Amino acid sequence: MSSDCIESFVYHYNSTHNSVLAKHVTNICKSKLSNTGIEALFTYRAKERDSLRKKLEKRNAERRQDKKPEYASEKDIKNDIVDLAGVRIALYFPDQTEQVIEMIKSAFEKVEIVAHPPDDAGALGLGHGASGASKSKSQGQKKHPAHFEEYAALHARVRLWKEQAEGLSDWRPDDVVEIQVVSVLVHAWAQVTHDITYKSLFEAASDDENDIIRIIRAQIGVAELMLNQLHQKYLDRTKENFRTTSRLGEYLVRRTDEECMTSDSDDGRLGMLLKFLKKTKYDSPEKLGPILNGMGFDKSTDNPGTNVNHWTKILERYKPFQPPRAARIPFCIIDRILTMHPRQRHEDLSPSEKLEIILSALCWLKQLPDPNSDFVGLRAWSKAHRNEVKNDAAFNKWPFIGPMRCEILRGKAPSEADQKNIDINWEWFEKGAPTVEKGDPAVGKGTPTAESPIFSFVFRLAEIGVRKDFSQGLRDLDQDYDAEIADLGSSQGSAGASTGQGENEKEREA
Repeated sequence: MSSDCIESFVYHYNSTHNSVLAKHVTNICKSKLSNTGIEALFTYRAKERDSLRKKLEKRNAERRQDKKPEYASEKDIKNDIVDLAGVRIALYFPDQTEQVIEMIKSAFEKVEIVAHPPDDAGALGLGHGASGASKSKSQGQKKHPAHFEEYAALHARVRLWKEQAEGLSDWRPDDVVEIQVVSVLVHAWAQVTHDITYKSLFEAASDDENDIIRIIRAQIGVAELMLNQLHQKYLDRTKENFRTTSRLGEYLVRRTDEECMTSDSDDGRLGMLLKFLKKTKYDSPEKLGPILNGMGFDKSTDNPGTNVNHWTKILERYKPFQPPRAARIPFCIIDRILTMHPRQRHEDLSPSEKLEIILSALCWLKQLPDPNSDFVGLRAWSKAHRNEVKNDAAFNKWPFIGPMRCEILRGKAPSEADQKNIDINWEWFEKGAPTVEKGDPAVGKGTPTAESPIFSFVFRLAEIGVRKDFSQGLRDLDQDYDAEIADLGSSQGSAGASTGQGENEKEREA
């Protein structure tokens, strides 16, 4: 009766159905893990008829030996054999097992987790236990954990949600797929061992063969522990945030082969980049690495000579502005991240915050250009600003000489005239880079046009939160005005002739 039952089950067994089912579950797992950073090999299979028959006969004999009822129906077999469709996820790093198990639990309708062997859930990275896995100590427990003696894995027996089964023509709600989660080393060992001890065409493996198999398994156990340590060291190195400009500079030099380290303080160009990366959450090798890869600095490429083309195209867009050599890569990194994240309007900023952003943008405009180039940042801004704002020099000068700027920065409500100055300068920066006349001698060779986005760059940089410290006053900004642009407004008439400037003079006297 039992043998007839087995033959009937094997006769009706549909290996194609189970193969399609296993492949479908494999694709679901791949998709779920695609953006997690977990590296793994995925394999799937369906039981072959001959293999299935041998397994059923062996299991039936074990049931008789254990004084359990033999198979009486195909339903008994279906309930007992849960790996007709199988998927194996072989992890590069064994300590990611728990993350994969959590993914499986959330991805499928019904999940049962079983540890193999049952007493080694902790050794597999599930120290707090797994659903469906036995954690009690059995009398037959081996002296050593599975790390060192035998096959060790977590098996997840899953069923699909109805929505997941769309497209599977002969899917049934009781279809079960067994997902095995192992390390890639155990995966290779299991394949070799299975072929030698189970699929051998000759007699059973010899004692010497079994001894070698156990020795290899023990060595794999040690290798898995070392892999876990390696993974932790890697995470410490790549996920740790950049805390200093020195650490950031060393990383950039290593990745780009460019001389990004300078003698700048934390308020210098490299400090500017570090502040920006912190504000935008790119302040770790893990987050910044893909940005550098996108710029062409991918160490895995076979032709690193092409790297320079990617970031030089960024610099080309900003001409005639150019940063100094040591600031080229930091500048291009910021540009690339800004490009990836379109500007969000801020409607709830206070006058003091807007003024801080405007003044910081002007400070960066002064600091960023290469001092050896013909481009003078504040002079370029002044000329472009005057051409756009009704040719009125007063609005152009106010960020540098407005007498109430410090009080507004500290939170004092601005006068009507000061508010107008803030609004006009804010609106100008919001527009981006306005068009100005080309070839103006006051700005240097090649005056910026609407296609030169440096004004928008410094504005967004400050708007994101990379701002200067004005707690000690505005002396540096005033000196920049005296050195670079004070003479540009002399021919435009008295500053007091503009709207609100007379009121500022009265506030100065008060």
